[in-house]
Amino acid sequence: MDSPKRKVSRQSSADRNALSLFSHMASLHRLPHGAVEELSRSTLIRDYEPRQIIFFPRDPCNLVYWLLQGQARIYRNFPDGKEVSLWHAFAGDLLSASFLRNSRYMESYAEALTYSRVALIPVRSFLHCMEVYPRMAKALCERLEQRIHFLANRALGQAGGSLGAQLAQLLLWLAESQDPREQACVHASHQELANLLGCSRVAITLALGEFRKNSLIRMYHKRIVILDAAGLRRAASAELL
Repeated sequence: MDSPKRKVSRQSSADRNALSLFSHMASLHRLPHGAVEELSRSTLIRDYEPRQIIFFPRDPCNLVYWLLQGQARIYRNFPDGKEVSLWHAFAGDLLSASFLRNSRYMESYAEALTYSRVALIPVRSFLHCMEVYPRMAKALCERLEQRIHFLANRALGQAGGSLGAQLAQLLLWLAESQDPREQACVHASHQELANLLGCSRVAITLALGEFRKNSLIRMYHKRIVILDAAGLRRAASAELL
C-alpha cells in the first residue's frame, strides 16, 4: 500500500477561539492554571480535514499532539502492504506518547477521521510543566490508563468472546468516547474495525449486517450511527454469557 501523501494543514485563523478551546479542554482535565498559561504561550492550534494525515512515521518527535476536537486514528503500514489500525483517539487524547520514551521519531501515522483541531505543544514545554505541576502528570497518567484499560478489555474479548460481542462492545466504546452532545456514531470503515478486532473484513460486514437487520445501527460510507445503544449492550452481554 502506498504511503499517504503529506498535506499541510491550515493554521486556524480564529486563534483566540482556538486558544479558548485549548483552555477549556485543559480545565476539563483539571490542569493547573499556571500550566495552561505556560503551554498556551508556546502552543500552535491546527485544523485537519477528514482523512488528512496529522503526522507520519519518522517525523521528528519534538511536538506533543493533543486532540482538542474531533476523532483520529493511529495506524501503521507494513512492508507487505498491510495496514493495521492500532486505536482511535477522541477529544482529550494525546495522539502519541513516544516523547515519554525519549524517541527521536514518530513510529506511526495519525489520521483525522472527522474535522479535527489539534494542539501542537513543544515537548520541552510539556515535560517542564509535568515536572513543575504534578497534577498535570497525574491527569496524563489517568488518560493513558483509560487507553490501557480499553486495550486490555479488547484483548480479553478476543480471547473469550464471540465476534458479535466484541464488535458490539467496540462500537459502544467508540461511540461513547465522543462528545455526548453529538449523535452517537462511529467513523470507521469495515476494514478499520476488522484491524482493531484482529479479524477479516468479511466477518465484520456480516456482523454489522446482523446489527442493521435488528435496527441497532444504520450504516453510511465509513460512518455507523448507533440507533439502539441499549440493544447493543444486550447483544454484547448475551453473547458473553
